[in-house]
Amino acid sequence: CSCPSSPIGTIRCVECHGSRLRCPACVVADHRFTPLHRLERWRKGRFVPVSLADLGHVHYLGHGGQSCPFADQSPTPHHKMIVAHVNGFHNISLGYCQCPTAPERFVQLLRARLFSSTLAQPKSAYTLQLLHHFRTLNLSTSITSYGYIKSLARTTDFLFPEESKLRYDGFRIVVRVWRELQLRLSSGFALGLESLLPAPYNVSMAYLCPACPNPGINFDPDAEFNEDKIHAQTLYLCKDANFRQWQLQKQLDPLDFHLHPGRMYFREESKYQEYIALAKDDTAVCNTFLVSTCSGFKAGNIYRSSKFKNAAVTGILSCMCARHGSFRPDATVDLQKGEKFLNGDYAFAGAVEFAGAVPCIVH
Repeated sequence: CSCPSSPIGTIRCVECHGSRLRCPACVVADHRFTPLHRLERWRKGRFVPVSLADLGHVHYLGHGGQSCPFADQSPTPHHKMIVAHVNGFHNISLGYCQCPTAPERFVQLLRARLFSSTLAQPKSAYTLQLLHHFRTLNLSTSITSYGYIKSLARTTDFLFPEESKLRYDGFRIVVRVWRELQLRLSSGFALGLESLLPAPYNVSMAYLCPACPNPGINFDPDAEFNEDKIHAQTLYLCKDANFRQWQLQKQLDPLDFHLHPGRMYFREESKYQEYIALAKDDTAVCNTFLVSTCSGFKAGNIYRSSKFKNAAVTGILSCMCARHGSFRPDATVDLQKGEKFLNGDYAFAGAVEFAGAVPCIVH
């Protein structure tokens, strides 16, 4: 090692410099603020994984990376925790701030960019970088949370990934809560922006089409209708269905609930189900017609497909802006069997209701 005492260097950090060997004391000092690096120790002719916690490293929260002055008064000054990062799972030793005015532990973790899996006595956490990374992969490659957690286990131990605790259930809940917090931040609701917006924008967190007329936002509803500028005062809507977004019937968690029902693009589920139960089913009417032989028209016969035999949702239908392709808030519904008029009417009604005082709507 290059330190003054010149001990034999046996440990390397694959994150910093893969060919530089250091002694345990220097490695711990170098990773004072980076506890999630991958280390390897030379042992019996080969490099084997080793954690910073095994070398005596403690990651202190607060006090500039130093131990809290009140830590000696605590029966457990150090806490073991499993942290998931983009390079796998890590077992670290954590030192919380024990000052009388110290915030709760989950707040200390969040300030250190660690999202705890529970609010009381957290035993595991996920880095914010990992949550951003998963969201990017989920939106661009459609990777599931289960697949992502399995890839982290494989990254931690390529040969024996099953030895890593997957913690899939905790990760799934953390992702939902974190995305909800990000949504509330991006929509301004976390900052009280809804109190400054007119209805219905004060109850919806959906992104608006910036070019379409939105009364009270980019369009004055009290302005006189001008036929010369009819294009700027007209909302053009269209509907389309996607039969690849389907879901099989499964046993749902009775304690599960929606975090923002009816405040984004989907219509409120309970009212929608009440409408489906009361509306007239047009399946009998469809059965009076012959099966379509057109290879490009699948909506009319989709409910006959064996693919959706045990499906609770056979697709989704959305009402969107026809000129710019932007989804309208509160105008997306689930489909049960094919693309029925009752589903499309309910989605269109939500789009019209949200449009408010737009003088002209073309559908």
